[in-house]
Amino acid sequence: MRAWSQLWLLLLAAAASPAQQRPADLAADLRRWSAVVEEGKPFDPNLLPEAWSVGSPDALYSISTAPLKAHLQSGSKDHRAVRAWLELLAASLDDSNPVQWDPSAAEKLSRILARPEFRPPAPPSNWDLWWRALGRSIQAILDRLFAFTGSHPSSIQVFLWVLLIGSSGFLVYLLMRSWRHEQRTGPLSPGRLPELSLNSGAWVAAAHSARRQGDIARSIQCCYWAGVTHLQAAGTLPPHFAHTPREYLRLLSGKHELRAALGVLCTRLEHCWYARATPDDQDLASCLVALKELGCSVD
Repeated sequence: MRAWSQLWLLLLAAAASPAQQRPADLAADLRRWSAVVEEGKPFDPNLLPEAWSVGSPDALYSISTAPLKAHLQSGSKDHRAVRAWLELLAASLDDSNPVQWDPSAAEKLSRILARPEFRPPAPPSNWDLWWRALGRSIQAILDRLFAFTGSHPSSIQVFLWVLLIGSSGFLVYLLMRSWRHEQRTGPLSPGRLPELSLNSGAWVAAAHSARRQGDIARSIQCCYWAGVTHLQAAGTLPPHFAHTPREYLRLLSGKHELRAALGVLCTRLEHCWYARATPDDQDLASCLVALKELGCSVD
């Protein structure tokens, strides 16, 4: 039995000769050496080669057998260190085995890179280039301004005062504009208007009365209602006041002449009533002409 053990060890030593081995084969040999060390079988360290030679597709590597020889020559019963070294070498050789190449890997990679998140950014549009040029121009102006104020310290105070006065003036302008806008002709009070049940003649009379009082906006509104009530009396429009001016116009889509005349009244009403613009005598005159075109008496 002892002879067979010696023969097995000699064969193992022969397998561990300096001839080049594959990583997987050498890893198996290292694990067999770890088992030999663990069992404590007698073996002549001089039969080991100076180094194990292992080859890979890229290069040829040499691993020294000195640690194993030193342990076997020492006769130590503590095999933990040398077994850990052998196991570490075997694991490293296992990790060095070539990875199997997937023939479809290139196609998969191409599909991944074709996704929107991996596409290169699109070139800037003309709008983007314009904004960049504007930003560079503003930056250049600010750079020159700050360079000038840096070289002239007193100019900083002048600049701040100008900025303060300009901001205050702009704020006052906005307040005055808002105040003047509120002072313009606002919505007419319902109590000042004639009853909606009046006919077109009563609306025309109300328009002339408002004109004599200098209230052109109210006169234009009365002209609009005179035109609406006249068309309602003729059966052209429905006999109620639930529609807006533009809805009344859409109801006259097939009657171009009537639609054009009522369109003038709607436009003048919106101009002075909703946009709060100040009307003049010419606006009122155009409304009276539109009433005549609708067949309504304006005398």
